[in-house]
Amino acid sequence: SPPRVYMLVVQGALIFDRVDIQFDANYIFVMGGTFQVGTQAEPFLQNAMITLHGSPVSKEIPQYGAKVIGCRFCTLDLHGKPVLRSHTKLAQTALKGATELWLQEPVDWDVLSQILITSTAVNGSMEEAETATLIGVSDGGRKLTLATKIWYEHLGQTFPLAGGHSVDFRANVALLTRNVVVQGDPKSILDKHGVHIMLHSRRHHAIVNRSQGKTLTARLENFELRYAGQMGRLGRYSLHWHMIGAVRNSYFRSNVVHHTYNRIARHGVHFLRVQDNVGFENMGHALFIEDGIETKNIITGNLIANT
Repeated sequence: SPPRVYMLVVQGALIFDRVDIQFDANYIFVMGGTFQVGTQAEPFLQNAMITLHGSPVSKEIPQYGAKVIGCRFCTLDLHGKPVLRSHTKLAQTALKGATELWLQEPVDWDVLSQILITSTAVNGSMEEAETATLIGVSDGGRKLTLATKIWYEHLGQTFPLAGGHSVDFRANVALLTRNVVVQGDPKSILDKHGVHIMLHSRRHHAIVNRSQGKTLTARLENFELRYAGQMGRLGRYSLHWHMIGAVRNSYFRSNVVHHTYNRIARHGVHFLRVQDNVGFENMGHALFIEDGIETKNIITGNLIANT
């Protein structure tokens, strides 16, 4: 049976540092305090696995729900091991049955990590995307060796067009593994009811108000979110920035969000940086701006596949 752990951090700090973590809970709610796994200056270099348990009938915290990491007037820091880049493209075509990939840019990904190769199917479908296990990185980080043969051909070439133009047809290659993981329990896969992270604290009435905000800080970098979001439930999104206002000190960078059951939402927030992330097998909108009045957000360099 799932653990009955209710973690409440109020006006204090829960800091994980320098040791491997395996942390199971039903709720983690941070009110006026700090939940920290590494910082930008000192990233967490060990392994952290944070698992949230619950079902569609679990008792909910008002506004924040169940099976949740909730952050209200708080600081949330999740910083895994830095990587040179979260995704790149093939430098040359990888034929069906190949066990090596050549990349346009060097990477520093760890052996035994999971990677994604996006589809370049001739019919334009996403069905030929596939994942693989990495067993070697060589040639200055531009050559990847895989544990098994790939199932499909993946293009990595430039095609010339009439009039002196050309177009790249290249599969993306992305890292799906991080050393800091937030995930739903195994039942999440069966009922599509996963963990969700809700960032919400508000001092103003108008969601267009950019002068307010700064009620919370969420700095999320190089972490992995999986089996997240609660299908069909309003506001129970994989990652939910909700009605905060200005979040100049917050960011969401170089993370991976995969196999999720609801959207990634930014609602009533301004000045948020969403950069160089990877989304794979996400149900619903992958990078969603809810009201269309959100301004000054930077959304760049993200790879979204198989939505």
